[in-house]
Amino acid sequence: MPRASSILSSLLYLGSVFAQDASTTSSTVPTGTPVPGNYDGALRPQLHFSPPKGFMVYNPTADVAGNQHWGHATTTDGYTFENQPIALFPPNNETFVFSGSAVVDANNTSGYFPGQDNGVVAVYTLSNNTSQNQNVAFSKDGGYTFEPYEGNPVIDIGSTQFRDPQVIINTDQDLAHSN
Repeated sequence: MPRASSILSSLLYLGSVFAQDASTTSSTVPTGTPVPGNYDGALRPQLHFSPPKGFMVYNPTADVAGNQHWGHATTTDGYTFENQPIALFPPNNETFVFSGSAVVDANNTSGYFPGQDNGVVAVYTLSNNTSQNQNVAFSKDGGYTFEPYEGNPVIDIGSTQFRDPQVIINTDQDLAHSN
């Protein structure tokens, strides 16, 4: 299962740690190509991961929080990373993609991947000024592109403080919890 372990060791640098005002969004988000990065700075890590620009709260258009997306990078050794195109986009300019988790669904437990062993399911928070809810997206190409589930949000408790879902797969059952 080398492909699955490569995907599992891939890093999806996730949405935000802080709720932000939606007025900071931008329509100049790059699609289909990796965001170029400059890793030559004196304080930029040369080993392990850092986003192509800014900080870990991934805003592809500015060096400040706001306009959160799921950036995407892959690794085969856990030390060196290759930037990929953005993995998850917010559905509109008033909503941000916050953190969550992604798992390789090698046994097609989700039902999205018949005949595949490299499908990836992402569970994440969408946040705006009035709510935070849990959503699902799936990838049929090993985690490079994601399609949001038509039935999103899958969990909405009507709260502005409900985020960061984590999914764990074990051999007996799939477990999920949200902070």
